[in-house]
Amino acid sequence: DEFFKAVNGTAELHSLAYRAAKLMGLKGKQLIQKTAELIDNPPATLLEKIEARRLETSFQEPLGEIGQWVMRGKESIPGLRYFVPFVKTPVNIAKEAMRFSPLGFISAGQKIISKAPSVEVTRALAKASIGSLISMAIVQKFLEGSITGNTPKPINERDAFYRQGKQPFSVLVGDKWYSYRRIEPVGTVMGLAADTVDLINNHQELGAATKAGQLVAIMARNFNDKTFMQGLSNVLN
Repeated sequence: DEFFKAVNGTAELHSLAYRAAKLMGLKGKQLIQKTAELIDNPPATLLEKIEARRLETSFQEPLGEIGQWVMRGKESIPGLRYFVPFVKTPVNIAKEAMRFSPLGFISAGQKIISKAPSVEVTRALAKASIGSLISMAIVQKFLEGSITGNTPKPINERDAFYRQGKQPFSVLVGDKWYSYRRIEPVGTVMGLAADTVDLINNHQELGAATKAGQLVAIMARNFNDKTFMQGLSNVLN
């Protein structure tokens, strides 16, 4: 975590310093000199933004109301901390995965309405756009059979799945399957997209209400299968 915090913090420092100098209307050597000055001696406002970015990119952002409620439950129920050692990381990964999806446009819209700084709006729109493009590519690759989601639930379909040499939450490169589960938050976006396409494409006999329930189950399974959720998963199972 500290390595990525340092890398992302340094990148954010240079970006913010250049942007601040640019907003002063400076050009040429003056722009370069002012940017260097801000990098060497960043003001408190820049340091706050850099720290926020460091926490965001390492999934260590302060929790919202729901996350804090979960944390309080973890601390108040004896022994639960041993089965649910992590709360902040999975909650923030889930939030970031939603930002890197078509749902991210809702977050971007909220920022526009609240008149957030343009850089925050641009970043939110970029994440939503990138996630949407990834989802579209996942749909195509899933239909081609080169990307998988979770294993099918029926035993016969699951057996056929493994007989074909497939493995869950993986992408086919050449003739070998590679797991994408730990590439967060993109791995969660890929898993959700693949399972959603499977539900829509291969279970047309299900009604709308049933499919809505299955979508909730898909989200739960995708997060439940993460390594940092295994303690809670083992307890519930």
